[in-house]
Amino acid sequence: MLIVISDLHLVDGTCGKPISASAFQLFAARLNELAFNASWRADKRYRPLDGIDILLLGDILDPLHSTLWLDKSLGEPGYVRPWTDIHAPECAAKVQAITQPSSSTTPRRLKSCVTSPRGSSSACRPPLVAVAPR
Repeated sequence: MLIVISDLHLVDGTCGKPISASAFQLFAARLNELAFNASWRADKRYRPLDGIDILLLGDILDPLHSTLWLDKSLGEPGYVRPWTDIHAPECAAKVQAITQPSSSTTPRRLKSCVTSPRGSSSACRPPLVAVAPR
């Protein structure tokens, strides 16, 4: 099963409201439901999916919407803005400082679904059951 996600725009919370944990919990619940339903095959037999691949397509992290860009004034060491040299070490350090909080706010369950190595059991894998589909 392939799930494609784009335009999450995860922010650090300094400028704008981050996506709530309950939204990620709802996503994980819907993902479980989709995987369960997809495990019922055309022959009416239940065969769990081999795996769930999640493709993070683009605009997942949003480093532009952060007040951390404004913590240094022009001329101060470490001054950088999104439109300055993106290859400068200061720019990389700033983007890393901004995006680290975003990744840590992802609830553990969803994070485990996204980061489970291929072939291992995952919290999102549908259970083995012997009930008829609805």
